[in-house]
Amino acid sequence: MRKLALTIIALAMTLSISAQFSIDAGLAVGGFKNSGMDNYSNKSGVTAGAYYAFKISDFEAEQAGEFLNFGLQFTQTGYKSNNLEGNTSWIQLPVVSRTKCSLGDDFNLFVDAGIFFGYALKSESTFNFLYGGQKEYVDLSGSIRKFNFGGSFGVGLAYDRFSLLLSWQRGLLNLMGNTPVYSTNSFCTKSWRLTLGIEL
Repeated sequence: MRKLALTIIALAMTLSISAQFSIDAGLAVGGFKNSGMDNYSNKSGVTAGAYYAFKISDFEAEQAGEFLNFGLQFTQTGYKSNNLEGNTSWIQLPVVSRTKCSLGDDFNLFVDAGIFFGYALKSESTFNFLYGGQKEYVDLSGSIRKFNFGGSFGVGLAYDRFSLLLSWQRGLLNLMGNTPVYSTNSFCTKSWRLTLGIEL
């Protein structure tokens, strides 16, 4: 039992020494994209995150290698079409594998691939239609699923402690599956993030 405890403590200390902490912030664009929505457009929003990265393998250069990233992200996005309009704020847990290759002179190219789990802190969606020549509105916010998960992919450039990342996230759940109007359609989240980051 004592050996197990010492092993766990040693492993935790090793991971904390090899870990890198970073933050990022930037622009997010996205919403509930569906092929049945006419005149669909995304609304831009904001995004920010904090991450812990563990180096799991080395390449030749000191800063290059394979990393496993965990973190928390806040992302606010929105959308608009002929019949639907909404805004959503998410708190997300990304788990990402990052492959970083050295370009020389403190420059690194990296590629991200992973999954995310999300929970909607705020979800607003309004459906509008014409009835008797008047435009009517129905609030669908209470019927939208709060939980989401999906995949992500990104590519970025890093210089010293700073990075620029373009990433894409795709949810796998039909978040409007609980609504009577859209229960048979696939309303999944699709969003782009452009962020500036720094390692602390």
